[in-house]
Amino acid sequence: YAASPVLASHDHLHTYFEKLTTPHYDPRFVPIEEKRGITMGMAMTEKQGGSDVRANETRATLNAGSTHEYTLVGHKWFCSAPMSDAFLTLAQTSNGQSCFFVPRWRPDGTRNTISIQRLKDKLGNKSNASSEIEYNQTYGELVGEEGKGIRTIIEMVHHTRLDCML
Repeated sequence: YAASPVLASHDHLHTYFEKLTTPHYDPRFVPIEEKRGITMGMAMTEKQGGSDVRANETRATLNAGSTHEYTLVGHKWFCSAPMSDAFLTLAQTSNGQSCFFVPRWRPDGTRNTISIQRLKDKLGNKSNASSEIEYNQTYGELVGEEGKGIRTIIEMVHHTRLDCML
């Protein structure tokens, strides 16, 4: 549920918030609109920047005629919970690092272009999958203000750490 506070604070993502906070798990690989409940992961880290996400090179370009739909291109070194229905991720816009909601399926019902490159071999926490992923003309919706993405996604990071402690 760590993404729920982020989704709750943005009107255009409220439908996802309701499905994220339901007690019903829906394992089907179908668009969010067809599911009772969803899970979410996050993808922030890139190889060249490590924990300094300000150095991320993944790019996001505003789609023509839209105010919040973007196309993302880039590589993420760590994607937490790659089996999820959607992710919060960071990408560079002309105004700096911005946060995006990236679903597995595009609004038109086709699969979004999120390619898992490999699963990570982690020491310790093996039950929580991590992977490298590639965005190639991937659909994403802006979350928060352009250029304020780190501030936006940190709320999910904060709640993830709290969930892990609990």
